[in-house]
Amino acid sequence: MKRLFLNGTCSLVALCFQLSAAPVLTLRPANDPFPSQPPVIAGNGGTVGIGFVMDNTCIACTDWLFLTGVSLLGNPNSASAIGTWTDLVSANQYVIAPNSLFSQNYDNSTSPSPLGLAYFSFDASPFAASGPLDTVRVFYDSYDDDPVNGLPVNSVYGLTIDVPLQFMVLAPKSNPVDPIPEPATLALTLPALTAVLLCRGRRSKR
Repeated sequence: MKRLFLNGTCSLVALCFQLSAAPVLTLRPANDPFPSQPPVIAGNGGTVGIGFVMDNTCIACTDWLFLTGVSLLGNPNSASAIGTWTDLVSANQYVIAPNSLFSQNYDNSTSPSPLGLAYFSFDASPFAASGPLDTVRVFYDSYDDDPVNGLPVNSVYGLTIDVPLQFMVLAPKSNPVDPIPEPATLALTLPALTAVLLCRGRRSKR
């Protein structure tokens, strides 16, 4: 009985270790209307930025992370049909220390590149719709020392983290309608138009 209990305990510890043995990525769309999982990015004819949080505090997170890029996989459905994805990771190349929590909101006021994970430019659409569920893949390398200011000896390249992202097309903004002229305005406009037409008629007879 004790052996069975110990085996069960060891299995549970091993499972917990496996579940927390890798960094965890959380997406932060700038206008998520439903802050839940999977995160939602919504828009129509405009650009929406995406921030992120990288949790590198797991049991086995003893290495430095060097983020190198991010892309949409088109899995299970591609969001490229409703807009354009722009990678911000490759321009900023974030370095995340071991046993740390790194957070970066989208910020388009910086130069030469906005901060954040990426931004998505929605195509203009005449109607609202629930867009595709796509997969965001972040590429990174792992080092045993700071890859920028340190002297890393061991490294692993081409690691990835996949996170789902739900896209949503919002209802378009209504176009302003030209106001209907008031009766008093019509009373002033009609005589003027009549005079112009009479003048044109006289000129054509000449």
